[in-house]
Amino acid sequence: MRGFRPRLLPHMHWFYALAPYKASEAIFSLLFPLYLLNVFHLQAGPVGLLTALISLTSVPGSVLWGHWSDRLQVRRPFLIVGCVGSSLCLLGMGLVTAVLPLVPLCLLYGAFSIALSPVASVLIMETVPQERWEEAFGTFNKISGWGWIVGLATGTWLLPLLQQGLSVAGSMRLLFALLAGAKLAAAWWVYASVPEPLPRVPRHHYVTVTRRLPPLTLIERALYLPRQLLFTLSPAHLRQLRALVPAPLRLYLGATLLIFFSSTMVFTPLPLFLQQEVQLGAAAIFCPLLAAHAGGHAGLRAGRALGTPPRPAGCPRVGDSGA
Repeated sequence: MRGFRPRLLPHMHWFYALAPYKASEAIFSLLFPLYLLNVFHLQAGPVGLLTALISLTSVPGSVLWGHWSDRLQVRRPFLIVGCVGSSLCLLGMGLVTAVLPLVPLCLLYGAFSIALSPVASVLIMETVPQERWEEAFGTFNKISGWGWIVGLATGTWLLPLLQQGLSVAGSMRLLFALLAGAKLAAAWWVYASVPEPLPRVPRHHYVTVTRRLPPLTLIERALYLPRQLLFTLSPAHLRQLRALVPAPLRLYLGATLLIFFSSTMVFTPLPLFLQQEVQLGAAAIFCPLLAAHAGGHAGLRAGRALGTPPRPAGCPRVGDSGA
């Protein structure tokens, strides 16, 4: 059990609060395409489109949640909003009887479910000492990974168990309700355990009153927008940005883009392929993804056992000031 329960600093105990949320997300990642296939009888194209709608609002949602959290200088309420909002979307998905209402639910689910990512990352840096940031992020990702694996393992027996007394549609709708309950439990755990960072003086404290007036701010932004665009898109500025990003970091970002792009292409139609072509049951469909995530966790532990490779030049350690 040492690999499952790492030793935590007092600042890190709240990491477990998001474990039910991650387990719910893991089951939903496979349940949603199976739900569309078995209940609404959709093919791979519409299933991929509805799944893409979730990702469509995730990127701008991440930016907006992080911006609002910085403006209001609070973290815990946004974690609770993400848990409760996505829980209500799951409950709605399990209740609808037509495909069209799923469109706004998918958009809202993508916006609410992403709220935890930017806020939790900043909260770690604000509640953990700077010299322990690497350990804290590693521990947080480890707990989240275990939550995902436990969720997939739960799906291998929970969905077949529900189908013994209910129809396929009824069991999947009930499972949506259970996933919504798991996210509500995560919201309560967040409220009970997640600390708020120490209050800081807002940036608006140092800004003149005229700059804080919304009409004047909008006028100012509209006037300076063309100049800002010309400066941002100028070749000289783009060359400066390229110089600020070292080559190893550009390689890492490119590899990350390819990994997420390729994994999305594979795992989105995979449940449909396993059920329609391979004729696997509900429990068996969860097994390949469970094996994939368990293998990834084992590979991570093997890499840590082999040791950390030398840090390339130009890539400072997380938390270094660079001075």
